[in-house]
Amino acid sequence: MKKFIIYICLPLLLAGCELGKEDTRPDVFQKGTTLIQADIESLLLGEDERVWPEGAYVGVFGSESGINEKYILKRAGAGLASAEFYGPLVSGKTIAAYYPWSDTFTGRAEAMPAKLTANQEYADTGAVAIFQKYCPTAFGGMKYGRMKFTYPFGLLRVRVELFESLKVLRMSFSASDRAAAGSGVILSDGSLKVEGGGLKTVELDCGEGVNTVKGDGFADFYLTLFPGEYTEANLIIYAEGEDPIVCTLRGLDIPRIDSGNFALANISVKSNDPQGFIINEQVFD
Repeated sequence: MKKFIIYICLPLLLAGCELGKEDTRPDVFQKGTTLIQADIESLLLGEDERVWPEGAYVGVFGSESGINEKYILKRAGAGLASAEFYGPLVSGKTIAAYYPWSDTFTGRAEAMPAKLTANQEYADTGAVAIFQKYCPTAFGGMKYGRMKFTYPFGLLRVRVELFESLKVLRMSFSASDRAAAGSGVILSDGSLKVEGGGLKTVELDCGEGVNTVKGDGFADFYLTLFPGEYTEANLIIYAEGEDPIVCTLRGLDIPRIDSGNFALANISVKSNDPQGFIINEQVFD
């Protein structure tokens, strides 16, 4: 997010256009509100859409008061990248926010909870949909008067490029030196702090099996992980009727999926063996 400016305003009586159409209905008249001016051009809300949807809400936390306050998108902002949200008057400097708002969220401004399950499922729905399933919330911290939203986790894409198609039943990613999943909190500077040591192994369940070779190319397998560098980790591929394929990964960097760049880590498992079962090349794109 490029701009996120908070200021106190007088009661509002606003009208605007929605999704490019003229709308003469006024927004809700509120007494004593905080208005958030936001440019969210790069906040990833969907695979092909980077705009605020109609009826969007963000949750806002204040340093002195205001716990999980619900801020409403102004009607004129629907369908646009730049929009305004307004909500209850917050006392003190607002230092954190998140999207989308939830009435069950129990975070706090200085440490907002984030949890990543270690038991994940394969889905042929694309990287964005898979990531949003396991990481549905974007968090924003206030710094120098600007708010930048970021997601707390990263994504690893695995492609098994062998000569023969294998039916993959599951994959296991195990880190030797750090947590790959578990519970943590997002601090006010946007960093992730792991709680209780975390979990070092993430399992990807492929159900009845997924063929590595498809009609239009190779299948992609995605694992959602804590971001950062993994000094050493093992990726184990369990395929039907075959011994486990073990790939040792050193210096693997999992970038955080941020609001402006849906970058992810890529691993291509390849082989020069005609049978396609001996791994002698790893490609980090």
